[in-house]
Amino acid sequence: ENWQKHPLAPLLQWLSSWIADLIKSRFTSNKKFFYNQDLLNELQLINKKLDLKGLYELYDKVLTTQKDLHTTLNKQLQLEAILINWSELNFRR
Repeated sequence: ENWQKHPLAPLLQWLSSWIADLIKSRFTSNKKFFYNQDLLNELQLINKKLDLKGLYELYDKVLTTQKDLHTTLNKQLQLEAILINWSELNFRR
């Protein structure tokens, strides 16, 4: 319940940067293209286990949630949907 007191925008920005880097790491290892350059090795290891199409779908979900922050969206439901999408990535491969 304490997490609900925190703003959603920074969390979504953090998630979107990680997902974008996971997608990029599928195509390049050049650090200059990454937001989280310090995590490149870990992201590449995780990426090998994830479905690329699923990553794009998750990225779309996070971006859509970011866009809708100004509305009366239910923060808990939005985060749960994102986490469900993330957990499903592990079963697609």
